[in-house]
Amino acid sequence: MDANVFVPSDRLKIKYYLWVWITFVVFILPFVLLGFASGLGWGFVAFFLFANAIWIVIAHLLIAPYYRSISYELGEEDIIVRKGIITKTETMVPYRMVTNVSVKRGPMDRLLGMGTLEVHTAGYSQQAKAEADLPGRWSMRWCGSV
Repeated sequence: MDANVFVPSDRLKIKYYLWVWITFVVFILPFVLLGFASGLGWGFVAFFLFANAIWIVIAHLLIAPYYRSISYELGEEDIIVRKGIITKTETMVPYRMVTNVSVKRGPMDRLLGMGTLEVHTAGYSQQAKAEADLPGRWSMRWCGSV
């Protein structure tokens, strides 16, 4: 791999797996209480959990290939972000258009010691979304700050 091509930390994969389980525990598991409701019973709960197990298995199967698809290239004149399994996305941001960068770190990012580098450009200055997101590697120390 080229010296200017970077991949996210393995901790990004851990973050994605954790989000699948957090989503299950917070939004799906409470429906187990419907087993106590008259008329629904435990058969409904078993079917409901089995149906949701399908998306959990699919998510777990897709996380590793998606993670492997992510790369960041710091070229001579631009930053190139590549990602995607089915729909492959390649975002190129010329350095001359970059107005600012920021590191976004949520609670799970801080726990795992990483963050997302957001690259903003003049063309996207009125939007809340960054032109390019580089998840999974960045900390303030890495970017040269405290």
